[in-house]
Amino acid sequence: MSNYEVQTIKNNDILLKQIEDLKKKLKPVENPIITKILPFLPYDVNRNILDKLDIQKQIYLLEKKFYTLFDIFIYNKFSYYTTDKPYRKKSYAEETGQEWAYGESDSLKDDISDRYDITVFDYPNNLHYEKLSKFRYRQIVNTYNSTDNYDLKKCLENMAEKWDKIHHILSDEMFDDLQPLSNIDCYRTNKIITLEGENFKIFKSNDAINKKQFDRLIENVKSLVINYKRKIVDILNQD
Repeated sequence: MSNYEVQTIKNNDILLKQIEDLKKKLKPVENPIITKILPFLPYDVNRNILDKLDIQKQIYLLEKKFYTLFDIFIYNKFSYYTTDKPYRKKSYAEETGQEWAYGESDSLKDDISDRYDITVFDYPNNLHYEKLSKFRYRQIVNTYNSTDNYDLKKCLENMAEKWDKIHHILSDEMFDDLQPLSNIDCYRTNKIITLEGENFKIFKSNDAINKKQFDRLIENVKSLVINYKRKIVDILNQD
């Protein structure tokens, strides 16, 4: 190796050492938000505080959306079965930037007495149910798989567990109990509807409404649905 090459290597080593020394002296690029939180604390400490605040914000926004969607769904679904007259139906209008939007909706009683059939008995295809399903897979599942934060994962696990319990109540228990209502057709061919082992002759032979039996059926549906609503609200209120 020539003297020139040896000297070049030595010079490079010296330069590298100087660069490393300068790097150690450089301060990290400080986020102005961090320096304002607790300016007397080290930067790394403030960085940890800001990270925790960011996680708490994510948790807050996820929980707010989760409970808002369930609030809308529960209000609309249960108002349909428990209200005797049209009610103000809620919706979540994200595309307009408004949190709430309203529209008129009919009750179960309206559908049976005026429309002759249960045109809204479509829980599996319900728009708000679909929104909850999308939220589960896009927010809960995807966020869970993309984060390593313990607090955020626990929050998502809690929401997923609640969603699964409520889904079971709605799609299995409540749906099965209310399935006899789907036998009411537009021609009123099924005069007798059996709900929880009790027969209700809601239509007369001339297809007119048998008011006493009809009202009893509606009240029994209300009672049944209110019990399921209590179960769901209890699940949502669990820590």
